Amino acid sequence: MNAPPMFSPALGICAILVFSACSSFADTPRSDRAIYRDIQHSFGSIPELRTSQLNVQVRDGLVAVRGHVDSLNQHQQVIHKVTKVRGVVYLVDTLFIIGSERRKEAAVRQNLAATLRLDTQLDYLNLQVTTKGSHHHISGLIIHPSQEKRIRKVARQVPGVNRITTDLHLSNALTER
Repeated sequence: MNAPPMFSPALGICAILVFSACSSFADTPRSDRAIYRDIQHSFGSIPELRTSQLNVQVRDGLVAVRGHVDSLNQHQQVIHKVTKVRGVVYLVDTLFIIGSERRKEAAVRQNLAATLRLDTQLDYLNLQVTTKGSHHHISGLIIHPSQEKRIRKVARQVPGVNRITTDLHLSNALTER
């Protein structure tokens, strides 16, 4: 009959040394730079995430993530990726979700402001454009009352502009004459 293999004391000592080395490695705090690098690397696997919109700070394992993402799914993925990085002790999440509607709103506002600046009859005016949903508000100083009509006409031609209100005032130089 074959004798069962014997447990070697040398093998036991080696196993203890390996396990104690691994556990002490896990207990060793990681540098903030290494944690930051791993977090940034993990963001690469999140589809369409614009990391330029995120600000990550690490200090003693405490991670603060600020900025904005495009969707709830991206927000959840960012949180998941950060908490899985070895060395992260605590996460402060101040991410905002800016969906496609807000991006569209901003694009229409920028397009409207640019169109008004490019119009040769209006380009010298200092007009401000604010947007809330499909409502666009234009304010500023005008030199002649006919410019308000021109502003409304130009604004209506911009794609995405549905409703326009104005708060335009005649320049004092004209009204004092």
